[in-house]
Amino acid sequence: MTAARRMRPSSLSAQELAHVRPIERATVSPDGRIEFRLQRELRNANARNRNPHWSKKHTKRLFWQSSLCNALVLSLGHAAACRLLIADSGLFGACGTRVDERRRLEITRLVPSKRHLIHDTFDNLPWSAKELRDAIKHLGLIRDDSDKWTDTSIRQDLSTDGTWWTWIAIDVPEGR
Repeated sequence: MTAARRMRPSSLSAQELAHVRPIERATVSPDGRIEFRLQRELRNANARNRNPHWSKKHTKRLFWQSSLCNALVLSLGHAAACRLLIADSGLFGACGTRVDERRRLEITRLVPSKRHLIHDTFDNLPWSAKELRDAIKHLGLIRDDSDKWTDTSIRQDLSTDGTWWTWIAIDVPEGR
């Protein structure tokens, strides 16, 4: 690739853009467990502004909602994604029903190096995933992100490939 083509991203071919685009994948197991693997950074909102304006939070939720929808459509196809998501999810043709039972939500934040780990795991780590949990709720994959409707566990680790990843798993809690 020439230096001129590197300078202008709009002139990249579809194959070249595919290598630049972050990976967004989803799987649904026969027992109903949904897993997302998104090559996106789960940011700590307290790093810059402890209480951002509502529009910033809304934009962040829409970003996660789009990423989750993209992962479902790319991995399962449009028809399957439409059956899984509710009409208000933002996906054209979505016709699924909102989940009305308690779910287990596992979120894993994978970082490229130890210096990117969130050290306050009691407050800041759960709050870094707030807009992500709201996006999952708006898609209809969980009823609500409160303790009444979800068993939520959020953890972090180092990624094996040196990039940012967010892994999400949604399933029915054991013993149900």
